Parts: sequence; structure tokens; C-alpha cells
Amino acid sequence: MTTKKIRYAAGLTNYVIAKDPGTGRKAPRLRDNPGQVHAVVNNIHRPAMLEPFFVEETWDYRAALCGQLIRVVMPLSFKSTEENVCRQCVAKMAVLEKDNLTRFERANIEGYSRWWMPKRSHNPSNTPQQPIVQLSRTR
Repeated sequence: MTTKKIRYAAGLTNYVIAKDPGTGRKAPRLRDNPGQVHAVVNNIHRPAMLEPFFVEETWDYRAALCGQLIRVVMPLSFKSTEENVCRQCVAKMAVLEKDNLTRFERANIEGYSRWWMPKRSHNPSNTPQQPIVQLSRTR
């Protein structure tokens, strides 16, 4: 069974850590009332998720399109027609659905730095690139 990779995943801002009655270990789980659902840019180069991803370490933090810190990334796509969706994420999704956006505009709206963006081609022309001269620091 292959799962479809989604561009914008649903994200939640919190979860609870509860003790598992079978093993006695503490494990994260979803809240009964999760609150607002946000849109999170999903990494389409990784394998598709089959279960929620709980962000427990600081290097895994993600931000929603509205800028809210996301603690749980769901394996479901963000749907703007549901009840508890963030209105700011819905507004940015409407802008991102336009076809005439450049990749820099799309990256700016999605919250990426342009230096982190994957390049389409390292050298589109056949001419060799000039080396970049870096200035040395002097004290």
C-alpha cells in the first residue's frame, strides 16, 4: 500500500504526555480537544507519515503558515473547510494556490529562508561559474 505525499499537513499546537498503563512508560498522545488546526509545510522528500509526529526536541520544531509553533504534525492534509481551522493559515493557503507565484515568493510565504531552498540547477548555462571571492576578517 502506497500513501500519497501531501504538501501541507495538519498541525496542532499541543499534546499531552501520559503514562501507558501496559508498559508504565510515558508517551505523548493527542488531546481529547486538540484546538485549532494549522497548515504546516510538509517535507515531500521524506517518506509519507503513517502516524502523528510529536515534536519533542527543539531541532524538530516547525512553524505553521501563520507563524504558530507546531508541536504535532498529523499525517493528514490540511483542509480549509473544516471547523477548527486557523483563519490566517486559510488566508495564506488561498494566496499559495495562485499559479503565478515565483518560487521565492512561495518560499517567503511558507516561511523558508531562500538559502534553504533546493536549487533547480546548479549551473543552468554551459559557461563555468566564477569563484566567489570571500573577504578575510582582520582584527
